[in-house]
Amino acid sequence: TDAYYKLIANNVLDKNHFSSVGAMYAEKEIQRIFEQEKENVRRIIYRNLMSPNPPIQKELSTVDQNYMAYVYTYLHTHNDILMSDAIDRDVEEYILWKEDNISLRAFLIKAIEEMWIDTTKIYASDRYGDRDTIYENLVNYIMNELVDNDTFDLLVYRLAIKQKFITNRLLLMALYEQEFLEFDESEYDKISKGNDDYLFTYFIRLIRDLKLKPSDLALDPCRASIVATDVNTGKVKVMVSYPSYDNNLVSNRKYFASVNNNSSLPLVNISTQTNLAPGSSFKPITAVAALEEYTVVDNFTLTCDGIFDEIDPPIRCWAYPYSHGTLNLIEGMQYSCNVFFASLGHEMSKDYEGNYSTDTGLRKLIKYAEMFGLGEKSGIELDELAPTISRQDPERSAMGQGTHAFNNVQLSKYTVALANGGKLYDLSVLDKVVDKNGNVIKKYEDKLNKTLDFKKQNIQTVKDGMRAVITEGVARFIFRKQGLQICGKTGTAQERKDRPNHGLFVSFCPYYNPELAVNVIIPFGYSSGNAAALANKVYDYMYNTTTFDEVINRNADNIRSVSVSD
Repeated sequence: TDAYYKLIANNVLDKNHFSSVGAMYAEKEIQRIFEQEKENVRRIIYRNLMSPNPPIQKELSTVDQNYMAYVYTYLHTHNDILMSDAIDRDVEEYILWKEDNISLRAFLIKAIEEMWIDTTKIYASDRYGDRDTIYENLVNYIMNELVDNDTFDLLVYRLAIKQKFITNRLLLMALYEQEFLEFDESEYDKISKGNDDYLFTYFIRLIRDLKLKPSDLALDPCRASIVATDVNTGKVKVMVSYPSYDNNLVSNRKYFASVNNNSSLPLVNISTQTNLAPGSSFKPITAVAALEEYTVVDNFTLTCDGIFDEIDPPIRCWAYPYSHGTLNLIEGMQYSCNVFFASLGHEMSKDYEGNYSTDTGLRKLIKYAEMFGLGEKSGIELDELAPTISRQDPERSAMGQGTHAFNNVQLSKYTVALANGGKLYDLSVLDKVVDKNGNVIKKYEDKLNKTLDFKKQNIQTVKDGMRAVITEGVARFIFRKQGLQICGKTGTAQERKDRPNHGLFVSFCPYYNPELAVNVIIPFGYSSGNAAALANKVYDYMYNTTTFDEVINRNADNIRSVSVSD
């Protein structure tokens, strides 16, 4: 039902056309059901607001709870009618509302008594009447606001689809009626007569054949970025932000409105304007820092017992309740062991006498992150969000957590410097400017920012760890058929508990004499395995294992979610 709802919420179907003169059967039915349900909902809301003894929130049906919660949220967010700063969170009625143990009516009456309601914004004839008059005016205001309110309409659609008042059959038929799908009378007829199993299979087929794309449904994941860079020049060879838009159509008002209102955000360049926590893709920088600062020396090992409890709260390895045992640096990279890298962050936080200080550890991590270019923008000639290096908790920061936030071009800048042994380039998408006759007006040369003075053996050790990730480690099954010698590091980062993790993958190829760095970010992509799998396909294309026609003509049949623990 979430996917079907997105057909309306993400403007795949034009809901305004449902009531137009040219509307067809399914469109008219959707409109009729919607209007009927909206009027029914308004009656329910009015009854609950005006009844002397309405049910408390938790005694309402789940659907009715949603509607009453919407009214509360609307008053909060619309002109701050329910004034956030005025509310006393210790008042009993507020606590009861948060626990669903009071009706919205009782809460709002208390809000009026406590002067949490800005009565000047209700625009009633009597703004300064007694409590009951103000409440009646507030209810009338609410009911008027629900007549023509797009967010309320979308809520009605969502719950009407969830309850199957508006059926999947009608929505699929409307895709043909509005010519989102090229009209096919035979297919249209099959949908009109098909049972639920047929309709479900049909919907899945639309997704498989990419007639309904991730950007259409705007369900996680529906966005991604690929950046492929020449490691010896810093020149960006490929920069893809999905979903995108057609530059040639942006001047068309209707087209611009459609992409601007698309909740998959096609107007945002994910490669430059979406900053995410890097997760374990940051660990190679921690490894370089540990080697350069002599935290790690020959034959250095750390033991993973499944949990790192030197700090509070303790850090669990992804393998918990199991453990990785004793690991050296290469093996720590290979298995992306959280306890190993938390321990490195902890060890780097000690001075030469063994005294622990979070400032000491953070100072070292920040130093090397900045050396790899993560303290500034990438240099690319496009609008770009500034990066953030974590300045809290060296143990978690060493793992790529904390408050790190980088976009794909910034991670690519660091990957390029690691791949080429320490040459930090400012990235560039420009080669030259020519006049209308093709004469070169300006040539854009490589932009070497600085050369980092790392020990060659230290860089080689980190590269060996990244190679082990691919050959023997957490990503080995993704690349088992790949003939190229790829070095890479996966990264999975949690931003919100109510949405999937982000998936990241930083890499370069080949292991000897690197040429190309390929980085992939999939916001809310569940696992870094999905980012690594996409990078693997990019390498296939860049090194001519797959042709352009094969890529373009491929459907989604071969796409599988790939889970990687890191």
